[in-house]
Amino acid sequence: MLQFKKKEKANEVGKMSILDFCKGYRNQPTNEAKAEYIKKNLVVNTYLSILEKDVLAGRIVNATMFKYEGEGEDRKRTDIVQINSVAQRVLFVRMIIEGYTNLQSTTQGFFEEYDALKQSGLYDVLLVDYEAAPSVIPGREIAECSELVELKISDIFRNYDSPTSFISNQVERFGKLANFTIEPILNALQSKIGDIPREDLDNVIQMAKSGEFKEVDE
Repeated sequence: MLQFKKKEKANEVGKMSILDFCKGYRNQPTNEAKAEYIKKNLVVNTYLSILEKDVLAGRIVNATMFKYEGEGEDRKRTDIVQINSVAQRVLFVRMIIEGYTNLQSTTQGFFEEYDALKQSGLYDVLLVDYEAAPSVIPGREIAECSELVELKISDIFRNYDSPTSFISNQVERFGKLANFTIEPILNALQSKIGDIPREDLDNVIQMAKSGEFKEVDE
C-alpha cells in the first residue's frame, strides 16, 4: 500500500497543477512507475476538520444552487433556487482534490482538469474507494463531505423553496423601507404564489410589525 506525505509538509513537494500531474502520470511506462510517480509528487491530507468541510460544502452549494445575474464583477447571486447538477459534480471534485492534496486547478471552469483526471485514470485512483483498492483521498472523508453538501441542499429547500419562506425573504428584503406598508404587499404576493394559508401570512405580518425582520444590505 502506498504511503503518502502529509499535506502539512507540502513545502517539501510544493503545489502542482492538476493538468501537469495528469500528464506526468500518463507518461509513466508501467503501473509500478505510475505508483512511484504518485508517491513522489502527491501530498495527501487524511482529515479535514468539520469547520473546513462546512466551508467546502458551503462553497459548492452557494455556487450551484442559486440563479446568478450580471457578468464579471457585477455578477451577483439571487435568492432564486436554480440547480446546476453538472457544475455541482465538477465543483465537488475540484474542492475535494484541492482540499485534500497539493494539486490545484489552473483553469476557470475546471472542465479540462476533470477530463484529464478521467482520461488518465487518476479520477478513480484519487476518488473512487474500493475495498480491494482504497482511494488515495480517504473514502470516509469524501463521504462526509458529500453528506454535508446534501444537508445544505436540504436546508436550502426548507429555507428558500416554500411559499412562507419566500414571503419571509421578501419582507426581510423590503420591510424596513421608509413608509412601506407591508400587508398589501403580502396580499399581492399571495395572489402570485397561490393558496397560502392565511395564518402563515398573519405570522409573517406580525413578525414584520414587531421588528423581527432586519434590513438586508445590498
